[in-house]
Amino acid sequence: MTRFRQTLFATIALFAASGTAYASDYLAHAQELLASGRPRTALIELRNAIRSNPGNGKAHYLLAKLDLQFGDAVSAEREAKAAVANGFSQNQSLTILLDSYLAQDRSVDLLHKFQVGSATGEHAARIEVGRGNAELALNRQDRALADFMHAHKLAPQLDLPFFGLEDTALAHHDLAAAQKYLDQALALRPNSNEGNLRKARLLLMSGKTDEAVSTAKALVAKSPSNISDRLLLAQVLLATNQINAARAQVSWVLAAVPNSVEAIYLKASLDVANRHWAAAQASLQRISPMMAHLPNAYFLDAVTLEKLGQLGAAEQAVQHYVAHEPADPRGRRLLADLEIRTGNPRAALEQLAAMPAALQTDPGVLMLYGIANRSIGNLPAA
Repeated sequence: MTRFRQTLFATIALFAASGTAYASDYLAHAQELLASGRPRTALIELRNAIRSNPGNGKAHYLLAKLDLQFGDAVSAEREAKAAVANGFSQNQSLTILLDSYLAQDRSVDLLHKFQVGSATGEHAARIEVGRGNAELALNRQDRALADFMHAHKLAPQLDLPFFGLEDTALAHHDLAAAQKYLDQALALRPNSNEGNLRKARLLLMSGKTDEAVSTAKALVAKSPSNISDRLLLAQVLLATNQINAARAQVSWVLAAVPNSVEAIYLKASLDVANRHWAAAQASLQRISPMMAHLPNAYFLDAVTLEKLGQLGAAEQAVQHYVAHEPADPRGRRLLADLEIRTGNPRAALEQLAAMPAALQTDPGVLMLYGIANRSIGNLPAA
């Protein structure tokens, strides 16, 4: 071999080694950035790592997870597939891939493309969990339950089936069953971020707000770049009327993900709490196409529109809310009030009569009954 060719091959080898080293440095730097709460910059470093070494499966996996949090489910799907193709933690990469389909509302596609087939053990269980989540998204709860139970049989040591069973219980408004399944998941992995995030959510739903706050704060301290944790902390702080602290968390998320639907929704909630009606309405208008996925947003929208004097639009918004949440007395109370004010007292009486018997003696409800009956000339009832 000539000296020239020896030098050429040595140079090529050096550049190849350097590329791998740079990719490793990019990946390490990205992980440091994530640990310090700088996910947007970490995203850039992960992309640099992949450019330097397209076969870096871990970088693809971490980028897929970040893309999901940033709301870019299409990119998350692509990166999760690359992580699988490059051999990084096939089971974890599979779950991110399945989640990316769900985030794109492609539940039917998921059910067609991902079937257990000859898969066994944890790999098969993760497919079943993905299928169960898809069935839940399609409101086929019995099928979802069967998938989650089968997943547990396939991999009794895996916590994911219990999360699915918890979601199924919550779909039936069964908090006790949801707590039982979550406890079983946490017994398997006590330090799981997903498990403890769910714990904080369930504490909030159960009215244990102080415990929810402390659990959510611990999650953010442990994983400062996790956007889901930040949003949950904002939610529990809002529920405990810690408005400024909640606003700080929402501002952090919006700086990282300006189009986060959940963050914009929480900002609107904070503006309503502060009676900043115009600001709340501006935020709600931004997420109007997604309100069907955030049923309480219709109630916020109705309250905001009513305060801005747009009674007709407020009535339409609260009608949507009552259709989504017929058991919530706030919606029927507000709808009855608006119908009285817009000249439909008989419709108001129908709404009041549809409220639970336990609320029929509520002073506010009785007052609305009186106003509506007086409006139609039924003075004895008024």
